[in-house]
Amino acid sequence: MIPLLADFKLDNDILYMIPHALIGGLFLLSVFPRISEPLRLKFQISAHLVLSLLFFFAAPFFLKATIKGHFTNVHGFIQAFCASLHVGAGFFMWKTQKLGKPERSVIFSRLLSSLICLIFRLFAYMHISAKSAKGLELSNQGKGSFYIENAFYLDAGVTLVYAIIHISFPQHVLSLILKPDVKLDSHHYLWCRLYGALNLIPVITSMNARFYSPEMQTGYIASRLLSQCTVFMLNIYGHWLLMIYSPNHITAFMLSGFFTSFLFSAFHRIHKNYYGTEVEEEIYEDVVESDKKTD
Repeated sequence: MIPLLADFKLDNDILYMIPHALIGGLFLLSVFPRISEPLRLKFQISAHLVLSLLFFFAAPFFLKATIKGHFTNVHGFIQAFCASLHVGAGFFMWKTQKLGKPERSVIFSRLLSSLICLIFRLFAYMHISAKSAKGLELSNQGKGSFYIENAFYLDAGVTLVYAIIHISFPQHVLSLILKPDVKLDSHHYLWCRLYGALNLIPVITSMNARFYSPEMQTGYIASRLLSQCTVFMLNIYGHWLLMIYSPNHITAFMLSGFFTSFLFSAFHRIHKNYYGTEVEEEIYEDVVESDKKTD
């Protein structure tokens, strides 16, 4: 019976690795040279989508093979914030897939963010491998108008500060906004840092977005709005349903709402700036033609 139980446990461990193999396979296919460019892009979009769904709805099972200890709702909740960036990245690629190859700054932002995420993961792996450290063991431890250009710069600046704070001070951020009875560990801190690293993608992209085509600018600002709306909804979920936030989170929640409103206003202005004039001209031409027919 014992060998059978051991084999069953091994099979379970292998099953937990299937989602990781799926995502890794999708990302590998997205850079495979023998595959056509449109199909590679679809593989990359699919990878971001699958990763977001796993972080949102199956974080305990998706990460069970990589952690040791009890996985709580707070662990999965923090990882859901990383999913919001994958949602935005996937939407941006889908929205702009017919506009040709992505801008160099977009590729560079993804590369830089991926490297920083890799560094944090390797750092965590070193801790979990060391005998003197607990590491990830889940034990308790304490081209547009002036307005459009400035909207992109403001988005980059605010997001940069946001990213630096989450990368540099994860303990302070989580201790300040979560209730005192939530016991934090190194796994919480790791995913707080990873969330900050992922925010470097929109930082670099927003700094260069004013050079993009109108279609790409509109698609990009829509992706930023989608990501921020996801974060805002997560804040609502954590505050009133999970009830893990302390009263200090009210300030952060209001800032998140203001930033969402700013991105919505920026999206409206950008869309109106590029497409509103065309609609007005079409209406004017229709009116002129109808007047001529009447005469």
